[in-house]
Amino acid sequence: MKKSVLLAMLMLLSGIVFAGAQNDLDRIAEHIENRGADPWTWVFYGDSITHGARHTYGWRSFAEIFHERVRGEYLIKNDMVINSGSSGYTTFELLDGNYYRRMVKRFRPQVVFLLIGCNDIVHPKCDGPEGFRTRLETLVERLQSDGAIVVLQTYNTIQLITNPTQPYHQGYIKRYYEFPAFNQVIRDTAKKYDTILVDHTAHWQANASDPEVLNFWLGETIHPGARGHLEMAKLILQKLNLYDPDSICCNVEAGGKAPVSASAASNVDDSPAGTVVFAQNFDTDFKLGPLPRNLNLTGGSWRTGRCRTSRTRSIWPSPTSVSSPLPRRRGRDGVRPVLPLCLAVRGRDAAPPAGGVAAVRGRGSAGGGNGAARG
Repeated sequence: MKKSVLLAMLMLLSGIVFAGAQNDLDRIAEHIENRGADPWTWVFYGDSITHGARHTYGWRSFAEIFHERVRGEYLIKNDMVINSGSSGYTTFELLDGNYYRRMVKRFRPQVVFLLIGCNDIVHPKCDGPEGFRTRLETLVERLQSDGAIVVLQTYNTIQLITNPTQPYHQGYIKRYYEFPAFNQVIRDTAKKYDTILVDHTAHWQANASDPEVLNFWLGETIHPGARGHLEMAKLILQKLNLYDPDSICCNVEAGGKAPVSASAASNVDDSPAGTVVFAQNFDTDFKLGPLPRNLNLTGGSWRTGRCRTSRTRSIWPSPTSVSSPLPRRRGRDGVRPVLPLCLAVRGRDAAPPAGGVAAVRGRGSAGGGNGAARG
């Protein structure tokens, strides 16, 4: 109580008027409507999920999608959108004075998106949800006293590892069981300080409760993949009233169509295992199931390369197998398309006919299930 009173006094003395979440939403709406007549700085502050580290595999994180919406689609070019997320960080690092000054305060942001707590769960000095609550409240008070609109976020849902094989898996299991309590602390803090709240947890529970959908949204056990980041960006934009279903940044259907064009994806039906038919547009990655190492496609040879999961195999077409222009780069294997084509066929282990056309037909589509495009 004393801290809250002191914060209010400091804000009044410094000329900062704190009027709550609705007032913050109105200020954001006015800024967008005026197309940034007074330039703003938006900062995303948090851990690896804010950072968008590694598990997006090159696709945009939710902070980058937000950046595109504000500066690319609204054309508010004088605004700055800064991602200050750092993999592995906790409230301890975010409260560190030097780190805070470098990653947030020096930018004097009008808005700070805060997503933190995942790594606090396994920090030896965390002191449980109540210790996290104390540090989170201190961080919110600091941001508000520095004049920022605070947007608190809960986390995406995660998977439970039932057969741990790596030392870090124990930390993942601990997060799985303690996430509900820590997410509730975030909700409680948003209510106490009347900040904007983006409840990703509720959105994921409502739309990704199916294990197949959750697997599609995640890039790794606890980290969102490309689709997960699109969903998080979509919810942020909806909460801030910046959502437009006709926007390229917004038109994502929860649990539905793929996050990018998937015209090269095959469907999986009851055709014999090992038959693959492709469109000519190899513009993204696809996850359809394991394939044998050497295949022939329209007269061209395929070579195995590296792929991002152990369950898929990345293969490159030779130039002779491509009948439409593709962006290419030169590597050790010669000229090849810029992006790999990751293919697999669930439940089909038979190899395609020797020297024949590799193919997969069947149930599902590029939007989900067995033929889901994976970002």
